[in-house]
Amino acid sequence: MFNKYMKRLDQLALASEQIIERLDIMDAQLTALTAQVTANTNLEASAVQMIQGIAAQIAAAAASNDTNALPALTAQLNTSATALAAAIQANTPAQPAGPVVSA
Repeated sequence: MFNKYMKRLDQLALASEQIIERLDIMDAQLTALTAQVTANTNLEASAVQMIQGIAAQIAAAAASNDTNALPALTAQLNTSATALAAAIQANTPAQPAGPVVSA
């Protein structure tokens, strides 16, 4: 009878260890996800600010009939678009090759 209880305790100890291991994995994944969300949020906020700034410059140029400013703003838009595309690509994690399977 004592051996039966010891065996069950061993099984419970093993199950507890497996749960702890899975929690550690989930904690690491949550930390990585939190960091990526922060990076994406910062990037999105920067993009919004950039777009609003350029829109304001275009509106100001249009309001003052300053057609000379339009080529410079077009160049700025092209430069900003390239920088934004690079930032998005740099902050986009690679997709896993297959489905992620947890132990």
